[in-house]
Amino acid sequence: MGVEERFEYWFGPSGQFGQCIKCFGCRDACPICYCKDCYLEADRGRVAGGEIPPDAMFPMIRTVHVMDSCVNCGQCQDACPMELPLSRLLFMLSRELGQMFKYEPGMDASAPPPLRTVTDEELMVEGVELAL
Repeated sequence: MGVEERFEYWFGPSGQFGQCIKCFGCRDACPICYCKDCYLEADRGRVAGGEIPPDAMFPMIRTVHVMDSCVNCGQCQDACPMELPLSRLLFMLSRELGQMFKYEPGMDASAPPPLRTVTDEELMVEGVELAL
C-alpha cells in the first residue's frame, strides 16, 4: 500500500483504529510498557478521556512509544477485544526502524533503542529543545 492507503487503513473513518474502544488492553498486556505515569491516561492532558473511538493521538502515542523496542510477542493483539492487527503495524514499523538504524529489538541488551538516544550532534541543532 502507498502512504495514503496505509493511513486510511489505520486512521480513516472505517479504519482499524476507528474500532478501538480504548480499553487499554494493548498497553496493559505489553511487556515493554513499564511507565509509572502513562501518557495515555486522560489526566496527563495528551489524550482526551471518554472518547470512543479515541482521537488518533491515542494509537499514535501508544505505537510510537513501543515501536523501537517491540519484539513482536503479539500480546497486545491477543489482548485486544476488537481484534485490531496491532502486531502487523508494530512489526512493519520495527522493521523499517531496524533498516534505518541497524537495530533489532531484544538482540543486544546493552544497545538502547534508537528513538531513546540523542547524539551530541543532535543536541547542537539550533531551535530543537528536549522536553524533560
